[in-house]
Amino acid sequence: MNISVTIGGGRVPGLIGLTVPAARTALTNAGLALGSQIADTSCAGKAGTITEQYTREGTVLPAGTAVNVAVATVPSGGCL
Repeated sequence: MNISVTIGGGRVPGLIGLTVPAARTALTNAGLALGSQIADTSCAGKAGTITEQYTREGTVLPAGTAVNVAVATVPSGGCL
């Protein structure tokens, strides 16, 4: 049996596919914060959703740590 206890920190939730507000809520519930939001213009996801998170899901971080993400945006030329 494995038991995991986090004291004074939070475990990074999976954010990919979530909207920015939903990601912020998930991080807040984990005792963490939403950090920088980098524009992803690769057309990899629906506009406004998280396409990449720069801290791996399941990583335990100190309370209040910001997790940076990439957010899908439509490039000026549009997506094909």
